[in-house]
Amino acid sequence: MTPAVLIVRPEVADEPLVRAARAAMPAAEARVTDADVRTVCPRIAPWRILVLDRFKGDLVKPLAPAECSLPGRAEAYLACGVNCPGRCRYCFLRTCATVPHPVFYANVEAMAAELDAALAAAPDLYVHLGHILDPLAYPFLSPLIGAFAAVLARHARATIELRTKWTAIDMLPAPPPPNLRVALSLAPARIARRYEPGTPSVKARLRALALLAERGYRAGVRLDPVLLFDGWEDDYAELCADILAALRAARDADIVLGTLRGPPDLISMIRAEDPGEVLRRGEFVRTHGGKLGYPRPLRRKALRFLAERLGTRFPVRVCGEPDDAAADTDGGARR
Repeated sequence: MTPAVLIVRPEVADEPLVRAARAAMPAAEARVTDADVRTVCPRIAPWRILVLDRFKGDLVKPLAPAECSLPGRAEAYLACGVNCPGRCRYCFLRTCATVPHPVFYANVEAMAAELDAALAAAPDLYVHLGHILDPLAYPFLSPLIGAFAAVLARHARATIELRTKWTAIDMLPAPPPPNLRVALSLAPARIARRYEPGTPSVKARLRALALLAERGYRAGVRLDPVLLFDGWEDDYAELCADILAALRAARDADIVLGTLRGPPDLISMIRAEDPGEVLRRGEFVRTHGGKLGYPRPLRRKALRFLAERLGTRFPVRVCGEPDDAAADTDGGARR
């Protein structure tokens, strides 16, 4: 993805990642400025802007307990930026990100050093790269991923899960690091076209998933959020078959399921934009972690439906549900 405007903060103008960004995206209009983004780009859509800034604060942040994946294992996410050029209508960042445009931090050495210290202090940490951004969305991010992978190589008990909707898998470190998992976020094509504008097609993502498996990466599939619309069973059954075909060469893969959920403000936004589609499946109710979601019987039906089709070769975990819902999917771990 190439933005229309690349805003570079002066304090990072000489960073190698900034030079890589300018070289990789010559069509982007680059401006080195401290000015407010909306002043610099008053008529450009936020998703067409990219800001490169200096990382300040905490890079490694604990994941909210209701979203944690693995019982008994500490989890965190990397805040090396925020937002992406996709415009997914269900994204929780729509209501909680402090800026509307994508931002990545450019002082890679400082971030790598903080990750190194965090993994030294918590050797078994499971780290999510892709929780509040997409690490494959821009072509210049390979050095950032490589720096994190180099840190990971010194901490054999830790794991980084890189989650993405983008397909630029040649940016990944090679050979595949044994403690790096690369997870593709997927949805039925009909849902992706309507609710995930600006992202690669599902067909392209499935091709990328198959290539990951063929190249020996630890692969992952993330169906989160699962959106329940009229005829969802047929669409998701077809997607499950496509996923299993893409994972045919995989030696190590896992699958995470989670139904649509979010804070009330986000659900209200989705409802206002599309009152007759994915929110028609009954009144939304409070779910695990205080978010709003589909009624419990419908959530369980959908999770069981998917687990039965996907859990034949690889483990299936459940996201954003209490422990008993995970058990109801025939053995998945809670996420």
